[in-house]
Amino acid sequence: MNREELRSLVRTVFIVCFIVTLALGLWIVGTPENARKKKEDLALIDNLIDITNEIGRYIGRNNGLPKTLDTLSVNKNKIKNIIYNPGDQKNGTYDCLLCSKFNLEGGPEDCANRYYQYRLSKQFCKHSAGHVCFKIRCSKGKSDDSIFCSPV
Repeated sequence: MNREELRSLVRTVFIVCFIVTLALGLWIVGTPENARKKKEDLALIDNLIDITNEIGRYIGRNNGLPKTLDTLSVNKNKIKNIIYNPGDQKNGTYDCLLCSKFNLEGGPEDCANRYYQYRLSKQFCKHSAGHVCFKIRCSKGKSDDSIFCSPV
């Protein structure tokens, strides 16, 4: 093997290694587009948790579900992609629907490294891609009059 052939072989091996490394990196980490979509979905989960908590506070103050999300004390940017459907009130339990569109399917591993209060994260983190609705149930605590809301 002469010098030129050796140089060509080294160049080919280098290019193949570079392409394999790049492909493995994209496969393990994901594309920048998927990273952006996941970030948007996690922000949406944060918004759903904030809205759910605010619905509980609203019920505690007003003894009923809000008619619209606009009546809640949350940043209006948080509710712009959320569809709300007030539901029923029975025996001190309040049900409603919160719906939105997720970019990607989600699972508990998506929220494992993030702090979420209560047990809301588990239910909100498990979702399919596309339009998803969560049934929210709010009820009074056993030891006091505080209202706790969570997806069911």
